[in-house]
Amino acid sequence: MVYFCPSCANLLITDTQEVNLRLVCSTCPYAFKITERIQHKIKMERKKPDDVMGESAWENVDQTTGQARFVLSEDWEKYAVPMLSVDDRAFVWLRSDKHLGAATITNLPNPGEDRVCVRYEHNGSTYHVNPTRIIPVRKLSSTAGETLIFLCDNTREYRRLARSQVNKEDDVVDIGSSYGVCTDILSQHCDRVIGVEISKPLIEHSRAAYPNIPFHHLDIVKNESQSIPLLKGKNKVFIDIGGDRDIQPVVQCIKFVLEKKIKPEMIVVKNRPLTRCAMEETKPLRVAGYDGLIPNAWWEKMSTEYGKEEEKSGDVVIEGWFKKAVEEGFKKHPLRYPQRMTEGGEENN
Repeated sequence: MVYFCPSCANLLITDTQEVNLRLVCSTCPYAFKITERIQHKIKMERKKPDDVMGESAWENVDQTTGQARFVLSEDWEKYAVPMLSVDDRAFVWLRSDKHLGAATITNLPNPGEDRVCVRYEHNGSTYHVNPTRIIPVRKLSSTAGETLIFLCDNTREYRRLARSQVNKEDDVVDIGSSYGVCTDILSQHCDRVIGVEISKPLIEHSRAAYPNIPFHHLDIVKNESQSIPLLKGKNKVFIDIGGDRDIQPVVQCIKFVLEKKIKPEMIVVKNRPLTRCAMEETKPLRVAGYDGLIPNAWWEKMSTEYGKEEEKSGDVVIEGWFKKAVEEGFKKHPLRYPQRMTEGGEENN
């Protein structure tokens, strides 16, 4: 291939006036005809970035929360049942509140009717069921990084979600496992589940009662070096810490799970004051078509107010419905767990 004129050493240029492409000299009559395909590949090697801070430097760094959508569990069930579709999976309350029937929606009620036809998965039989006994299986969004967070205010609803929103393929952690009852329920519906509890006596009780389930004595938020490897890969998280009491540790725990590289598909939270607060926020939204979603501004406010680890200085004034909810919670469930871990990991009365 010739690039320069052999007579005057000028750079050859492309001549586009001829039918066949050729290179010509701009000062003399020299021309070089191109008769074959000219191809020259140069493989460029991508430079590897220098790992200045080390391989594990970014593992536990705080991340943005991505898209977290908060849902009031009872509102979602109430408003989601009319939006059921044929072939949707659901669970039906059987005669005992402790048993559920996995089913598929086969037919929706006609105008004037109030029964939904379902087919049970365990034997293929079909029944017409009252919609109030149906628990829809939440269809998770495929949006990358999105986490759906259910809020409920009582144990019955919390365990309903444990029975209905978990399947065999899930990897679940129960934070605040207490006596291990809900952890055992989860283990009946999925193959991989662990319990985490801050109280050592409760951990010992759970291990004795349910020897096939791994329980860990750990403070999720404070013992970050242990909790992150434990939570990694979990796609569903259940949180029940101080179910009738403080908002602050619950908000801190939710924030911790969202900001670390855990990225679960679903979080289920049982906390009465937090749920009541969300109910007040969504009162104007409870109209036809409402799916229980809580505005994002509500979580931003709660995260800012209660998400810090340090305690607020001065007296905290609690008024109105929140004060009543806290007082009722203490009367109904006195402090049964006086032993809590100190920062050093020891039990403290």
